[in-house]
Amino acid sequence: LSPTPYEDSMTLDLFHNSFELGEIDSTGEFRHTVWIDRGGAAERNEPDRMLFAGDSSPGVELNALYPAGTRHLAVRSRHDGADFYSFCRVTLSPVPDRRDPRARTLEFFNDIEPDRAYLNFNCRL
Repeated sequence: LSPTPYEDSMTLDLFHNSFELGEIDSTGEFRHTVWIDRGGAAERNEPDRMLFAGDSSPGVELNALYPAGTRHLAVRSRHDGADFYSFCRVTLSPVPDRRDPRARTLEFFNDIEPDRAYLNFNCRL
């Protein structure tokens, strides 16, 4: 952990979140696809593989998860089984290299997102 003015238990609890990737359907409902953890896309939410502050997951190949076309996707943050503030950054890239000049990074901003548990975006696959 990096030094903070708070005791470790506060930081550990605040960032002890699970992340899941899903699609927002035509009714606005979130439809779970996969969990995202230190190994990338995962079928199950394994607490010992959860992303922590400063961690990054390997790339998740969206083309393997969704059919071609424009998709309304979201990364949902969960804390103790409930929706929670999204402390995450998502990099979208047409190739596995996040440093590719075509890559775009999305960040969650509390002041403009209507639902703070979801980092959502449209993506053309």
